[in-house]
Amino acid sequence: MNAVQRMFAASATLMVCGFADVRAQDGGQGAQRSASPLVPIAPSRKCQITHGAWCVLGSDAQITFSPRSDLASYQWTISASDWRSEPAIILEGTLCSDAKADSIEIVGTPKKVTFEGKSWREVDIQLTRDGKCRLRLLAPTSDRAPLDAAVSMLSTGLAACFEGQPCEAHRFGQKVYGAFGSVH
Repeated sequence: MNAVQRMFAASATLMVCGFADVRAQDGGQGAQRSASPLVPIAPSRKCQITHGAWCVLGSDAQITFSPRSDLASYQWTISASDWRSEPAIILEGTLCSDAKADSIEIVGTPKKVTFEGKSWREVDIQLTRDGKCRLRLLAPTSDRAPLDAAVSMLSTGLAACFEGQPCEAHRFGQKVYGAFGSVH
């Protein structure tokens, strides 16, 4: 399955929950894709968006999916109107969409980073032992209230998808929440 087919498969999953507007255009240099608009997610705790090795569990959050300009990664932006902070961001390598998880491991030391001109707390998580599927989880540093809604979403609203098992059984949970709490 090529990148454009994966994108349309992801947009089909999004359309079940709301709407999506994902377009592909061939600009002579391969597929060029534009970002989808915000997609409301149904209030459920089942996977609403499954993307290979991981999924987003249902909530009242809104999700924007867009390929990065390097075409080697995807950006998922998660927000909700009642959050008092910037949205959460997930940067995903393209190899995750064709994989199944076989681990949930924090890689390296959680840290503060600058991304798109803003300060973020970053936790890198590896979902395959071979390192092919890694996610960079970014939460804003702007409000450290206990650990904000963005961190909560990244901890309890995401799950790893292991072969033959329901993704919902493998939420990122305390491991990710604790990692964000260690960023100073």
